[in-house]
Amino acid sequence: MLDAINPRLLRLADDEAASGYLRFFCTFVRGQEGPFKIIDMAEDLPLVTPNAAAVADGLLSPIKPLQAIDVDLESDGWRRFEGCVLYGNELFRVIFRLHATGTVEMEGGEQIAADLPIRTRRYDGVFRTPLLAPDDN
Repeated sequence: MLDAINPRLLRLADDEAASGYLRFFCTFVRGQEGPFKIIDMAEDLPLVTPNAAAVADGLLSPIKPLQAIDVDLESDGWRRFEGCVLYGNELFRVIFRLHATGTVEMEGGEQIAADLPIRTRRYDGVFRTPLLAPDDN
């Protein structure tokens, strides 16, 4: 559906609009482990553990806010962004290529952390549960 709407309505006028679109896109793209979530700081991780602060502190240096890294979307037709993405209970540093048409490609990824004690949701069709601790799933 986005492919039909984007050419007519999508305006990625600046990096703020482009990063907002990437956040929107990632939220609605799902894999087997659920949606993708862009993480800008350790506090954004939905951790559930008595030592959540220690886990988050250990991730402070690898987590960087989403940022544009090269070329210009308007003149080049695409722009790359680097950031961190939570997928399931794994955290990755990734590079996105965002095209002016709204197409998003992931060019590369490096795992930062795995087996994180993350709150997740279960889905029954379009209905979702509140965030649940791993033991509640």
